[in-house]
Amino acid sequence: MSTELRCGQSLRRGTTLVEVLLMTALLTMLIGFSVTLLARSMRISGESQQLQDRHLGVYRLAENFREDLRLADSWEIVSPGELRFNLPGHTVKYLAAEHEVQRQQRGTEDLDDTFRLPRSEVRFEAADSGPLTLLIETEVGPDVAGQKDERSVAMRQLRIEGWKSP
Repeated sequence: MSTELRCGQSLRRGTTLVEVLLMTALLTMLIGFSVTLLARSMRISGESQQLQDRHLGVYRLAENFREDLRLADSWEIVSPGELRFNLPGHTVKYLAAEHEVQRQQRGTEDLDDTFRLPRSEVRFEAADSGPLTLLIETEVGPDVAGQKDERSVAMRQLRIEGWKSP
């Protein structure tokens, strides 16, 4: 067999079917890993945003609650989910609903504000000689791959307290 090249021939080697299939499989795996990574990062980003929203809601709620208590002439817990402050010239009512608290101010000007607290429960408490307490129970715990395990979810209590007799 002669190794001489004839005119118009080249030493170009073609790809085999096995090489094409191997490259296709590798590209498919890379795309699969990329999609999985992107989906996981989007889920984590969403959870992070939800946590940030919850912290901001708690902060704003605590600020308003303390200020209303400080200015109040009197207050009354109507039910575990409803609190009423009597302030000079107006009334402020806090209504705890599922995953949110509404603050309604009625008087010289009417203002409504809603504090969203995802995965949280809110109630109002007062002891005979103790502080007025805004109690927020919020879910904390692992959430692996979007699957919640009932046993792994814990509740954390946040207490916002203020001292003023009714």
